[in-house]
Amino acid sequence: TTSIGKIANSLKKQNKKAYKLIRNIDNELGNWLEGLCIFMTIQLIEYTFLFWVVGHPNWLLLGLLACVTTVIPYFGGWITNIIAVILASVVSPKLFIATLIICFIFPNVDGYIISPRVYGKTNNVKPLWTLFAVTVMGGLLGLFGILFSLPTYLVLNCIFQFYKEDIKEKIE
Repeated sequence: TTSIGKIANSLKKQNKKAYKLIRNIDNELGNWLEGLCIFMTIQLIEYTFLFWVVGHPNWLLLGLLACVTTVIPYFGGWITNIIAVILASVVSPKLFIATLIICFIFPNVDGYIISPRVYGKTNNVKPLWTLFAVTVMGGLLGLFGILFSLPTYLVLNCIFQFYKEDIKEKIE
């Protein structure tokens, strides 16, 4: 047994409620990480292919950048799009227009279709709460807060739901 397994077994013996809460939090964060990895892979394939099709000279770099900046909710895609448009503007007007079209259409497809489906299957995260978490954490801790806004929201929501159920059980 690993040291984490020993700690988990010890906690399970000492305090079953705490163990259940920790297990729920671990499950939520694991689901979020799984969804993030799936979405990052989709972003990598999608943007690499799109920029390759329009003939962008930095198609692979932009695909990788789209993948990596996915960890920054809402704002990560802007970073890739701004860089793509700037680079395309110095190559040719035709590439500039094609890149603009990609940058206007596909973030909406990702944000309104792909992302909700991926995270809807892994975590039940409502977009309004996500935006609220990103805004509050970004205001408090800047970029660091934005990066950790979704995991923080998931942990706090998990704790809230756990105690809400606990109180409900005691009332009944």
